[in-house]
Amino acid sequence: MKKRCLSAEVVSKAKKHNYELCFPIISKKRGNKGVASIKELKGSAVEGVVYRISNNDLMKLDRFEANGLRYLRKKVFVKLKGNIKKLVWTYIANSGHEENYKPGNEYLNLILSGAEQHKLSKNYINKIKKGMS
Repeated sequence: MKKRCLSAEVVSKAKKHNYELCFPIISKKRGNKGVASIKELKGSAVEGVVYRISNNDLMKLDRFEANGLRYLRKKVFVKLKGNIKKLVWTYIANSGHEENYKPGNEYLNLILSGAEQHKLSKNYINKIKKGMS
């Protein structure tokens, strides 16, 4: 995150219940492999990290994530450490991206590395590893 957003500061680990990690968009930059988003799935949960960033960096992220084209920036409620509910921005694949493509191993390693760095749950890390096999 620091590479894209110099102002990025970690706020907390977070969990979004009734959502799962998916790969609904093909990326030419990633060798025509799937790239991540989240989608609704009752009974599942996706984990991640909430960052505080400047408005300038948010605009940079909008451009990088092709806000409005590939992804939409949306506000969602997540649960932070201590079961605190917080409204945050996230990017979710635009409608019309219903497939689930295989991500490249390099990309999955980036996701796994971030999950391990921020000490997301072992369960969640194992889910990511399953996607690598």
